[in-house]
Amino acid sequence: MRCRFGLSLGLVLASGSFGWCSDRADEARNMLRAAFPDVQFYTEGPQLAQVYGTDLGYGSSAEEAADNFIQTFSGVFGVAPDELQPGNAVNDGLYTLPLMYDDNTGMYNFTALYYRQYKDGLPVYGADLRLLVRNEPGYPLVLANSGLRDLGAYSAPAGAAMSVAEGA
Repeated sequence: MRCRFGLSLGLVLASGSFGWCSDRADEARNMLRAAFPDVQFYTEGPQLAQVYGTDLGYGSSAEEAADNFIQTFSGVFGVAPDELQPGNAVNDGLYTLPLMYDDNTGMYNFTALYYRQYKDGLPVYGADLRLLVRNEPGYPLVLANSGLRDLGAYSAPAGAAMSVAEGA
């Protein structure tokens, strides 16, 4: 097992370092490749930043397509599905955003869906997932942009949640 050390959590509550292990992320990527052979991965250093190149999942709505992807493939980013909550860092109430209005149809071509990463109930600074779904039958998910962090076995110190002043 290969691990990298020194990844900063970015929460103003913990100091030190912890391990980042990619074995389960590699396994999840192999599962995604098996399901969608044309999938492409873009990394920035050791971090997976984008998944693209083919449809990555489907649903009966944009929200369902995104949820199906998270429940099945969030591991490609090294996070568990329960670490992702709808919302974004600027406005937790914003979960979906229609994109590319088409004057001819009077509809939007895409829906962007936003998720924030939490660890032990605490937000991970700057860690988010943005999914793009085409608004057409089957609602194909076509892009996943990630700022997620694989925190491995890290857990927040007891009482840390009380010292966080999110949004301050």
